[in-house]
Amino acid sequence: MNLKELSNFIRKNLVACIVSLLIFGAFGAFLVQQYIVLYDKKNELDQQVKAFYDESLIKQEEFLKREKEVYKQEISIKSEKETYAKKLLELDSLKTKYEKLNAELNESARASSVEMRRQIAEEKLNSLMSEISATGANLRATPECNDKEGWKQYNIARSKLNEAISFARAHGLYEDYQGFFNANSSLMMSTC
Repeated sequence: MNLKELSNFIRKNLVACIVSLLIFGAFGAFLVQQYIVLYDKKNELDQQVKAFYDESLIKQEEFLKREKEVYKQEISIKSEKETYAKKLLELDSLKTKYEKLNAELNESARASSVEMRRQIAEEKLNSLMSEISATGANLRATPECNDKEGWKQYNIARSKLNEAISFARAHGLYEDYQGFFNANSSLMMSTC
């Protein structure tokens, strides 16, 4: 093909070539425009994906911070529970110790109370025995029938002796003072 033939070919097909070029140009422009639109959408989507990942990363960091705080709180609570458990054991130990001491004190007080009551009873009994002796009457022998003062003292002493015997029996002291009671009991009956 030479130049003349080429020129004839172009003239005959010029319109078709121009139309083809226009169609291909329009199609190319359309493709470029679609590429630009798609590229913009891709960039927009990339921005959204990046924003999503950034937001996800921020939320994950917040979650990790909260999880770390919760873990610290759990450790703190566990430590406090252990501390409270130790204190509770100490309190239980102290309670047991105080209950034991209280029981010992109560027992001691009870024993002291019993001992004090016995001591008070012995003092009263000794007082009664002193009153019997103070009458000067001999309870082993009755006074003469005409001795009114002797009978008065004898009856007072005998009454005090009976009171002392009753008191001693009531307070569990009779066996301890039985010798005194036997020594002062009258063996004779009066015939007056």
